Amino acid sequence: MQPTTLAQSPPTQFIEPSILNLYGVHKGKNGVKHLFQDLCPRGWNFFGLQEDSGYSVKSLRNGCSHAINPVLTHRPVADKHLETFQSFSDDPLVQAMLPVPNGKVYFLDETILDNHVEWLSCLERLNSPLHSWVKPFWSSPLRKIITHLEKTNIHPMVLTGVKPTDAMDIAKLLEHAIRVPRTLILVGDPSVVLPKYVARLDTKIDQKVALSTMIKLPLEHIGAHLVSEHCQGVE
Repeated sequence: MQPTTLAQSPPTQFIEPSILNLYGVHKGKNGVKHLFQDLCPRGWNFFGLQEDSGYSVKSLRNGCSHAINPVLTHRPVADKHLETFQSFSDDPLVQAMLPVPNGKVYFLDETILDNHVEWLSCLERLNSPLHSWVKPFWSSPLRKIITHLEKTNIHPMVLTGVKPTDAMDIAKLLEHAIRVPRTLILVGDPSVVLPKYVARLDTKIDQKVALSTMIKLPLEHIGAHLVSEHCQGVE
């Protein structure tokens, strides 16, 4: 008896993915929105589809500021936490800090919200920040700020302590901000003069929830679900 010869499958054809120039949420070549970051460089589609996105951010590795854990979407957010979040989620400041593409430029008058850095740092957790971008405007060179503004289309960049004397640097920053899809929030002196396209944030977040209550919320978990809903087209 001749030995049985196993039929060999044809070799799988490897298709080199197109390289994206920034992290965040992008439509794959199949039309489905994916989350791209260092944790999932070929994209995570939240539908459980086995199709490849056709894109990659592998060449950008080690530059991603957010580390949203898509596996968290397999676990529902506790009702009490979700209800608390929904009680203040319509506030303009919260909407501006969501981990979804927005691309607008905002200005927050630092005098209308006490402890604004703490509020913003807390809300930043919706984006699971690997590197925080709630920081004083003066703490980083303008070149570095512009470079990181162009790294992703989610995870809003928040620059605090903006003063009228920063006018020239702010003008240079805005030249880039209007051309990239990452949300930028400037926080500072109410006398700062800005172009009309910079939206003024009128927040009442401190009247809707206590900061101590917000700190206790699992905002990283909630943020992962918000990204998932956005990518699945849930309104």
